[in-house]
Amino acid sequence: MRLEVDPSVNLADPDNNANTHNPADGDPFNVIMGPEGHTLQFTINVEENGEQIGTESYSTRIGGVVRYLPPSGYNALLATINDSTSLSSNNNGNGIPESGEKIEITVTLINLSSTSIGNTVIRNITATLDTSEYDVRTDSSYYQCNFGSTSGWSGGKRQGFFRFTIDPEISVDKIPFTLTIEGDINGITTDLGADTFVIPVKRQ
Repeated sequence: MRLEVDPSVNLADPDNNANTHNPADGDPFNVIMGPEGHTLQFTINVEENGEQIGTESYSTRIGGVVRYLPPSGYNALLATINDSTSLSSNNNGNGIPESGEKIEITVTLINLSSTSIGNTVIRNITATLDTSEYDVRTDSSYYQCNFGSTSGWSGGKRQGFFRFTIDPEISVDKIPFTLTIEGDINGITTDLGADTFVIPVKRQ
């Protein structure tokens, strides 16, 4: 089995064996990134007796000093969900996303710069919420949130709020979301990467 990585990726040698840090040779490797982070595609080629019998590709986000911090467990996830009747008369306030409801979710970002590249201050951090699910509509006033500057984050974290409406005829039980993050580094607006997560939905 061989693992291929785009040759433009800068790799380090974490085990310092002075021989190789090529993942195709099965050697441990680190991916060196700046504060912005990137989404990388890895390809696994499976061979048997010199003959290729399969290929599998997958993508993952590497690096990035500002990341989405997922809830730690199902109950913590439910605590981030608000379906109060004050948001919509179609809501029932039971804390579970359901078809036809308008949902507000609390999203937490975490600053990892102190453990990765030093105390880099990133200003004017903005996160944008999007989904590929056509039965879900993000709110035009709550699809984007400004998280300010990392220098003012308590405990290296800050929360923001987003809203979306679920179509009454939704046909799936999980909604995929993408959170795209950008911020100013040394006065330059920089793409900080994107994280993905899912929200369960109860259908009628």
